Amino acid sequence: MWYGPPPQTYLRARPEQRRRAPIANRRVVVVGGGVIGVCCAYFLAKQSAEVILVERGEIGGAASFGN
Repeated sequence: MWYGPPPQTYLRARPEQRRRAPIANRRVVVVGGGVIGVCCAYFLAKQSAEVILVERGEIGGAASFGN
């Protein structure tokens, strides 16, 4: 669910007009426990989001590399 302004409005808005949707009090599911998924989950939690990290195997066990 998108809580910010429509993308085209956001891109054209001046920096002082850009609004960020508040992260606090949001529930977020991150799918994938690779490097990127863990980092996303960490920083969202650090901003007071309620985060669930879903990984089918070992956390960090199937991290992508060589892309």
